Amino acid sequence: MTKRDQNDRHIKWLKRLTEKPIEIAIDTEYQDAQTLTVQAAARNPIGDIMVQLFHSPSIPSLPEDFDLDEFLPTTEEGYGKYSHKFILGTPSILHVQLSPVEILSKLLRLPNLEGISKAEIEPLIQDRNRKYREAKWDSEKEQWKLPTIKIVLIGHFLTADIGRSFGSSFNHSLFHRDKFKSSSIQLANRSILGFIEEYANHTVNNPIIEYVKLGSTRLYQVRIETRDTILPFGKTNLNNLSDIFINQKKVDSISKAELAAMSNTFRTRTNEAYGYAIVDVVNTLLIYEQMKKYDSDIYSEFEVPEIDIPEMAATIGGRVKDFILTMTTQSIKNSQNLSTESEVKKLMRKSGISPLHGQHGTSRFGPQTGRFHGGLTFSRTSTTIWHHSPGMLSDVDLAGCYNNILANMNVYWGRPIILEPGSQNINLAEGVEMVRKVSYDDAWYIRVTGEFLHSENTLIPSTLESLNYENYREKVGRERITALQKEAERSDEEDSGAKLFSRRIDSGIVTYDTWLTIQALPESMRSEYEQLRVESIVFYDKRMIAKTGEEFDQLIEENRTGKLPWNSVYLESEMTLIHKELIDHDYVAIEFPISTFAREIGNKRREAKQKHGKGSDWDYVWKMQANTMFGVLVCKHHPTNNIVAGNIIGARARSQAYTMIQSLNGLQVITDGCTYRRDRIPACTFTECLEIMPDYPLRHADEESGIPFHDPKKIPTDDNKFSSWYLEHLKRFFNVSDSEYDKFFGMHTLEHKETGKQGPKTFDAIACDGCSNHIKLLEKEGDLEIKENKMRSFRDESKEEYGTWIMKTYSEDNMTDLPPITTDKVLLKLKPAKMFAKKVIRNDPNAEVYLPLSLELKTVKAFKLIKLSAFIFQTPDQRRLFTRQVERFHEKTSCGLELLVLRQSKGERQKGSVENILQEIYDYIQLGGRDLTKKLNLREQHLSEKLRTVTDKRRKQIQKLKDKYDAELFAKIDMNTLDKTEIITGILINSDNLYLVL
Repeated sequence: MTKRDQNDRHIKWLKRLTEKPIEIAIDTEYQDAQTLTVQAAARNPIGDIMVQLFHSPSIPSLPEDFDLDEFLPTTEEGYGKYSHKFILGTPSILHVQLSPVEILSKLLRLPNLEGISKAEIEPLIQDRNRKYREAKWDSEKEQWKLPTIKIVLIGHFLTADIGRSFGSSFNHSLFHRDKFKSSSIQLANRSILGFIEEYANHTVNNPIIEYVKLGSTRLYQVRIETRDTILPFGKTNLNNLSDIFINQKKVDSISKAELAAMSNTFRTRTNEAYGYAIVDVVNTLLIYEQMKKYDSDIYSEFEVPEIDIPEMAATIGGRVKDFILTMTTQSIKNSQNLSTESEVKKLMRKSGISPLHGQHGTSRFGPQTGRFHGGLTFSRTSTTIWHHSPGMLSDVDLAGCYNNILANMNVYWGRPIILEPGSQNINLAEGVEMVRKVSYDDAWYIRVTGEFLHSENTLIPSTLESLNYENYREKVGRERITALQKEAERSDEEDSGAKLFSRRIDSGIVTYDTWLTIQALPESMRSEYEQLRVESIVFYDKRMIAKTGEEFDQLIEENRTGKLPWNSVYLESEMTLIHKELIDHDYVAIEFPISTFAREIGNKRREAKQKHGKGSDWDYVWKMQANTMFGVLVCKHHPTNNIVAGNIIGARARSQAYTMIQSLNGLQVITDGCTYRRDRIPACTFTECLEIMPDYPLRHADEESGIPFHDPKKIPTDDNKFSSWYLEHLKRFFNVSDSEYDKFFGMHTLEHKETGKQGPKTFDAIACDGCSNHIKLLEKEGDLEIKENKMRSFRDESKEEYGTWIMKTYSEDNMTDLPPITTDKVLLKLKPAKMFAKKVIRNDPNAEVYLPLSLELKTVKAFKLIKLSAFIFQTPDQRRLFTRQVERFHEKTSCGLELLVLRQSKGERQKGSVENILQEIYDYIQLGGRDLTKKLNLREQHLSEKLRTVTDKRRKQIQKLKDKYDAELFAKIDMNTLDKTEIITGILINSDNLYLVL
């Protein structure tokens, strides 16, 4: 190729790159802080896939006899359907200046491209005498406005690769904060890990990272946008995604042990190690391409014109948000007022939580009024930690729970009416009667507060730290509302801050489904719910809801007055100020038939499962689509956030879960599933259960309770037959016959879950010490084996060690020693990696460390057997007191309440019995107790000398392990002791750039 031809090729590529972003997959192989390889892959315009390797000088080069076709066969069964040609460039040596532009130039075979750092660019872009093609002079900024090359950097688990993909010197220059500059580049995790540029009062996403220079007349700015394949279709590993989206596998000839010692693997199995690296980066690129295709095909399945199909969003939430937004826009194309996407978004945002924020929010209770409460999750076996009943234990789920709920409702976009009676005492029964006259049953919810004097509430959760009619005077004011607002904004979990209390509800949520459930309850219980005090009624007036775009325009015109939407009158004689607000065009809403789409998605998933099998590509794609629609309705960060729809869906799921756990006498309920014993299903009504066992809503009934149970042999085992039996059982149990309950109870079919992977749908024993914290076991030849371990916040290493201990201790109810201290391993994400680096530098200002992104940190795990989360407290105050008292006990002893089990026997309390302590706590809660410290003698001086020795030893052991593991990680990142010639890429932190980790 002549020099002129080469130059023309460069110019053509640069033109193409400014017209369309280039997608580059990136991956790395590493061991601790040492990057061994950086590999990149991209597709050229004719469909070939280009691959480029950069490797450390400390490992062997790519062997001359390396056969790419061995790892990427271009057969129809292999990779041929995605590309007929894979081109591997000449490998390069990793160096500290490696930059995005160098990767781009080597990958596309454009050797004349020169990368210019941001620090070096000013003389080039501020000189007006220079002339750059395709650039314009910006008189305001007094610099050249350059054309943009946009790189979409694609990774799988970018946390592992984004920091180490570029040279350490390039990163130092990129992240360097000049005191004379008004901004700095940083790594941030805002739904996706990527680069941002921070200014004093705003942030720029996908900032300029570098510049490209070709000759003296062509200069371009380079922006990087990141994509992570773990995000668009749900988090799973690369092997699973390869199987689902491209029907391929990762290289499986390298063992876990070899992956952990990859530096040695490159030396001993060089071909296989390089093949592994190349396949990973190619699979990442192909998976992302296929994800985009599947996302586009979803729209095509709903006959959306190609021109209206949006680009695939970076996350599954963004993707499904776009789907709902697009389908809404498609359904109202004939509206003049909603003719653009921005107008539709503006209407949608009126439905969300944002209008409730601030001093002039639309509710006197602030954003609390719109907060979402999550699924019903509680244990009815807080005093019994072991159940053994061979073949009788099962987990049953509401099949397709949230999608089925969506398939039976509409969503309304627009501003809801918020009615807050204040000092006018309206009870729940009156509020429901009023709102049902003016609204549809899927278009309202009510916030209520009140006490229960005689019944046990396990249906309606409370808002923690709520603002309600009792404390409003005490807490109201700008400072309180602002605090509530900030608390809501800090929350990462949309359903955080909600708990069940048996004798009180604070700002709980009632919808029509909750009301139906209440009406099915025994009279004494029902009446206490009906007398709850209404604080807010949030609803859409049916007269203000349009079903089509034309109706929406018509309602807007009919209700537009041109007047101010309020008026006020002062009654001097009564010293009263009366405000009236006009329900005008600002309250017009439009109905979105989400049920149509939810049903169709459900049908398409069933068809895919029947045609291609469970776990096939389209089964997985439709499953993710269905499971995420609810999430984007409750997520406050999306324009599709809808406080009415979100709270209706959540309350409907809670109502279904409540009727399930009560009617089956379940052990625990977790959102849409219930663990129960087939041999302990009540053969009487709920009313009769309460007469025999008043605390039945809180506690699993056994044979000693006196409650009669069904013969398990007469209960169907087939899911379809069980669903039919269950419907009739529900109606008998709640003693209802209205056809409305046929629809409500029959909304879902039930599915029994397999035990472990492809195990039986029954199991023989369960160890359960709190909701969703359990171990399932199967009996084999008289011995029990653990088949499923669901210990929250513990990883496989700890689960295995604790599993054996738990099985023995729980089955015998005899704890002879504290639970063992174990070690888990976690890969550090951005925030904890920054925190660790910051701690090191603040302890030693002269230190310099490698930012330990994705490096392994060992964490100390001390299992707490007795958990307050296993109990339902009577009131928020009682829970708050108990929590503080137990935290103090832990601070003093480094132990949980299980330490008390090791005390000497006294009265009915037997040494070694966990269930004795659990029963004592449960009984004390039921008595309304408030001082657990006094009840259980929790003060340190009340512990025997032997137990104080145990706690002192445990505290020292935990601290010693923490110090050891911190030291081990520090040794892996301490640049003063590492061989600096091996630390070629990554981000280095010292006192000069400490701001990067603040």
